[in-house]
Amino acid sequence: DFNQINFIFITHSHIDHLGGLFLLIQMMHLTRRQTTLNIYLPDEAQKGVEDFLRTLYLFKEKLSLELNLHPIKPNFVFKNEEIDVNAYLNRHLSGNEELIREYNLPNQMQSFSLVINLEERKIVYSGDIESSNDLANIIFDADLLITECMHPRLEKLLSLITESKVKSAVFTHIPPELEGKEQAILEKAREFDFDNLLIAHDGLVIDV
Repeated sequence: DFNQINFIFITHSHIDHLGGLFLLIQMMHLTRRQTTLNIYLPDEAQKGVEDFLRTLYLFKEKLSLELNLHPIKPNFVFKNEEIDVNAYLNRHLSGNEELIREYNLPNQMQSFSLVINLEERKIVYSGDIESSNDLANIIFDADLLITECMHPRLEKLLSLITESKVKSAVFTHIPPELEGKEQAILEKAREFDFDNLLIAHDGLVIDV
């Protein structure tokens, strides 16, 4: 039930991370949701999202729900009575630096990985990253690492996971060359003495 969602964290503004947000908001409105929805997203994306909502005629003043957009900036910390969320910049968008500088574009290349503390458990969500180096300083002793596999080299990622004493991991965003080869990924992980690995799939529920 999507109306059970009260908080959304967007790590960066690529379409595969941001694009579904607008349809979700529309569906919440059409089902007459009343409760507040809080969306946390990169500071550089906030104005564009607000403008696009108006382009889609999803005017905040007419929505059945209260919609709040909050900027994520470097050193961002979110806290409530249940969890803490800390955002760390990564280099996923750094390949755009030369073009941004050449054309004097306003883009700030904000892409974040999240460290979540929940009842004395440490959960790390990579978001999209440039390489496993983006995770080196944040995953030590994590109870759960949820990480994409499209951009980092698999062997280097598994080596870092083992060295960092990560207790369990879920791999998402599987690259095309590894789709349908989940067993091979698990076997490669065992070569690094890492057994507590899941490959994400639609509908996966994780007990944390």
